[in-house]
Amino acid sequence: MNKFLVMAIASLALFANAADSKVTGVHYFSEKPTTINKHCGNEKHSDSSCFAWKPKGQWKQSAKLDIVNDDKVEGKYSYKFTLNHGWSRWVLEMKKGKSVDYSAYDRLVFYVKSADAKYWDSFKVIIESSKKWYAKELSELGFKPNNLWQRIEIPVADLAKAGVDTKNITKLLQFSWGGGVAGGHEFYLDNVCLEKGPRQLYDIPEPKVWTPDMVKSNPFADMSGYELVWADEFNVDGPPNPDNWKFEEGFSRNRELQWYQKDNAVCKDGMLVIEARKEVKPNPTFKRGGDWRQQRKNIEYTSSSIVTNGLHSWKYGRFEIRAKVDAKSGTWPAIWTVGDIGQWPSSGEIDLMEYYKGKILANTVWGTRKRWHGEWNAAKKSLNSFGQGWEDHFHVWRMDWDENYIKIYVDDVLLNKTDLSKTINPMNWGPKNPFQSEHHFILNMALGGDNGGTPIEKEFPAHFIVDYVRIYQKK
Repeated sequence: MNKFLVMAIASLALFANAADSKVTGVHYFSEKPTTINKHCGNEKHSDSSCFAWKPKGQWKQSAKLDIVNDDKVEGKYSYKFTLNHGWSRWVLEMKKGKSVDYSAYDRLVFYVKSADAKYWDSFKVIIESSKKWYAKELSELGFKPNNLWQRIEIPVADLAKAGVDTKNITKLLQFSWGGGVAGGHEFYLDNVCLEKGPRQLYDIPEPKVWTPDMVKSNPFADMSGYELVWADEFNVDGPPNPDNWKFEEGFSRNRELQWYQKDNAVCKDGMLVIEARKEVKPNPTFKRGGDWRQQRKNIEYTSSSIVTNGLHSWKYGRFEIRAKVDAKSGTWPAIWTVGDIGQWPSSGEIDLMEYYKGKILANTVWGTRKRWHGEWNAAKKSLNSFGQGWEDHFHVWRMDWDENYIKIYVDDVLLNKTDLSKTINPMNWGPKNPFQSEHHFILNMALGGDNGGTPIEKEFPAHFIVDYVRIYQKK
């Protein structure tokens, strides 16, 4: 995809004519991306030699394609696919009316990475000629969903064995994925090429190691026009300040595993420490035939959740929280707000930070025409993408919220932006626009449940540590 200098090694003429038995080297399927429309990024390609990714299947917008330069194998660019639906696929193919001759080459090669694919029922690669195709799950080709770049090779001889006419490939490279896909799941693709002769091996980059100097020296220096209206620095040892926080108690939501109790939150050495523990004790609300909270005979995990509900609420401002995430299996720490008026989700929810299953999330949600079902603007970023050791340090989450937009950052990197002209509740279960009314604040560490994954007992206790919460509003 990237190496423009070697394009001369194997020009597109090799594909327009019969295969040359003396061909050597590498042919790349696209030139330098300039813009997605001009490049092979969608169906609006104009270059006669362009290869284009086209959606196929019931959902024509099954994935969003970006051309990015911050995560690649070699060169300058790679493809990033963000999935929206399951049971669909994207197809890389020539401009209409052309086919490609693979027969002069030894192997089709591409580099791929994903952490999400482990949740998918299938993640296949498919190559077609007329009425014949080669199909393999990526796992059969050696792919592992560990969020590291991996080289995948498909021998052209294997295509021929499957009955594919290697001189007339009509669908160059397809990816399909099945159940388990969720909106926001990602995979990356780089260096799609044909090789003949010795393998052209490229150095696969090691994950960068995160260090504090990667953060701008003072990312929030521009505070002109703002004044501090509320803060908790957690400087007094003992329980959180009761003038600022209330405790949730018991089993709460999302079928989570933890029992919330006061004992698991303490201020010490200028920090709020929320501790999730593996401890077994009787469930005082146990009731046979009750709901999921009552059906559990025992409590198996405990944690804490503190809220400002009924004490403090805000509309608009700059919210700044310095915290450290314990990224252990099954943990689900969160920094979030919920609107004071109406039923969830029509009341509105803002997730400045959630962590689970190896991802950092930043979300907003508001109401739909179906009760208790929300419209989400969700963003996910793999923990590995921040670099090794990121979870060993404190980071600053920030929300800039006004009457027009909500912007959520970590260490001055924008994670999510919500246009408030689009966050209108269609029903009357909350305010017309839940992000133009007051919200209260929540800090908690959940475990398991609908999203949190499976805890590993030997990894407990786990800790969510908060240095401060500061809220500024315009003067």
